[in-house]
Amino acid sequence: MISSKKNRTTPDSLISSLFISMPMLAAAGETITYPGNGVPATINSQPNSLGPSGSNTGKSTSLSGNSITVDNGGTVGGFVLGAINKTDNNAVTDNRVTVNSGGTVVMEAYGGLSETSAAVRNNVVIIESGGQVRNVYGGRSDTGDVIANSVAINGGTVSGIYGGSTFSGDATGNAVTLSRGTVHG
Repeated sequence: MISSKKNRTTPDSLISSLFISMPMLAAAGETITYPGNGVPATINSQPNSLGPSGSNTGKSTSLSGNSITVDNGGTVGGFVLGAINKTDNNAVTDNRVTVNSGGTVVMEAYGGLSETSAAVRNNVVIIESGGQVRNVYGGRSDTGDVIANSVAINGGTVSGIYGGSTFSGDATGNAVTLSRGTVHG
């Protein structure tokens, strides 16, 4: 299990052989696949990023129940986000980001991201065999609580893995499962 406060993790917490249960997605939200129906945009000042509608304004239209997938042949030059909120204290919950074999995310993948005191809960990032991502966050909040987010690395290559991360909130019940793959960093 990873609970990261101020982005601290322990080496033992990076690899877990325990099965983690993935949270179920809520009925609302968007389903985006890239390449396919997703179009990269500038999100959080990072060009060529991928997220649900409204993310380019600083707040995803739906903060819950989004499913974002980077498929084979898709390269996203910026971030991939299940949802982002940098405007108010509405929670970011129950989102899923998947990077499939042959998919690449040059920067970070976030299941949920808040740059306020909004809570970030029950978000999931899955990296499949052959997927490549620089850093992976199940959930991250600047000052809010980060609860029960998870990352599953089922192959592929990543540099940093964080089940949950917050600068000054509480991080509890976040998890990382590394079943195979390569971690650089």
